[in-house]
Amino acid sequence: MSGPVYPISVGDVAKYTAPSQIPAANEEYLVNKPGVMTSFGFGYIGWTKLPSAQRSLLGDEALEELNYFQANWPEIEVPII
Repeated sequence: MSGPVYPISVGDVAKYTAPSQIPAANEEYLVNKPGVMTSFGFGYIGWTKLPSAQRSLLGDEALEELNYFQANWPEIEVPII
């Protein structure tokens, strides 16, 4: 069961876990109460196509399996912190 689905743009996991991002995330939480510090874990799941740079690293068998899906169908699940 899932709720409404909306297309979104997310950064890679480094955007949310890089030590350089922690002060800004703390400030955002302390001032406005939104952001990544409001959750102790993954709060949302997103689906998207595998980016070309990563897709090119896959082997033939994996690419063949991904090509099974329609071109507009997402291939990976992305947890959003």
